[in-house]
Amino acid sequence: MLAEEPVFDDRLQSGKKLARKLISYRGKSDVIVLAVSKEGVEVAFPIAQALKVPLDVVISRLLHVPQEPETAFGATTQGMVVLNDGLVAQWGITRDVVRDLARDALEEARHEMMAYRGDRPAPDPSKKTVIIVDDGMAIGFPLLSAIVWAKRHGASRIVVALPVSPNFEVQQMRKLADDVVCPVTPDTWSLRIATYYRKWEEPTDREIKSLLVAAQPQGAKGARRKEIA
Repeated sequence: MLAEEPVFDDRLQSGKKLARKLISYRGKSDVIVLAVSKEGVEVAFPIAQALKVPLDVVISRLLHVPQEPETAFGATTQGMVVLNDGLVAQWGITRDVVRDLARDALEEARHEMMAYRGDRPAPDPSKKTVIIVDDGMAIGFPLLSAIVWAKRHGASRIVVALPVSPNFEVQQMRKLADDVVCPVTPDTWSLRIATYYRKWEEPTDREIKSLLVAAQPQGAKGARRKEIA
């Protein structure tokens, strides 16, 4: 696909399509699905349901160039900070500024995760196959930081699952992850994820919390059916 146009009805449908490509992981006790954003949770939920594996979330946050807020130079995930040294040097970003931006991003992510997960312990990727999910990839930093975090915490295998991403980003991810599943890979350097979805409303914190609760073993089955109908 060269032109940007809707491919998926919404994030839940895109997750169902991805789940079919991940069916080899169904029912395996050492598999966990992790979303890296609140939007990614909507994609990850039907994947975890279809594979009958746990679902959780680790929020990745972009680090933006102070002089150019639309430009990112790195990202954070669960205390892990990944930077593009070339961009740091190009924009003259000092170590102190990096530290302050990373600290603020990590604190924001911590509050966001508490809103979704309460005080449950953070996900443990150790000795697990971790399927990292988002609703698309316009820029690779968030997923890269999540991959680094999972590796540092002992993940045995890392799979990246995305509905849509530029082809060059997918090729970069293939060098870092054990597998990348991405059905729509346009040849573009600039991708607007929203244009590939017919419905693009941002989920509320309440909706994300509801999905994560429903994904827990004690989650009500009726709630699950309601969310994905």
